[in-house]
Amino acid sequence: MAILVIGISSTTSAQEAYFKSNVALVDFRIRSISTNSFVREIIAIDFSGAHGIPDSLGFEGYGFADDGQGYDQMAGDGIYTTANIFPHTESLPYNPEQLVQSVSPNVVTDEEFAWEAALESYLSEYNIHLGPIIRIHCDMYWCRCNTSCGGCIVQWGGTIGCLDCLKVRECQIQIFWN
Repeated sequence: MAILVIGISSTTSAQEAYFKSNVALVDFRIRSISTNSFVREIIAIDFSGAHGIPDSLGFEGYGFADDGQGYDQMAGDGIYTTANIFPHTESLPYNPEQLVQSVSPNVVTDEEFAWEAALESYLSEYNIHLGPIIRIHCDMYWCRCNTSCGGCIVQWGGTIGCLDCLKVRECQIQIFWN
């Protein structure tokens, strides 16, 4: 199960509802920063235009930021970048012709996502997606650090800590073949 961790200190049901209705995760990719290493990136789009996504989040145990610091290239552009670097491997080799490589062009939204037409328009202009697009609709819910579900442990550079998480469950897959 993939777990998306959102760095909000006091999550409310209104913040959770906002994320469910307005935010889509449109790409998961790597960006080479040298011939030997890369950073991971997630593109999260707030279709309401209100910029209600925090500037840091966690995913699968790593911290990501959209604050223009460290490896993040521009604050507020919706591209969340890890503070950690990862070595290129045989399955994710360095490619000087393509420094940014999508590793999963699947779109993740909540079942309550309210911007389907805007998302389809965005995807038609988004040039990284090749072939069929898979949409994943999940129920997203908050898990706080000081509650029975325990939050999420994430690694941020060399630091390990707990952040409130947005977890996903009960996912459904939809394939757009053309």
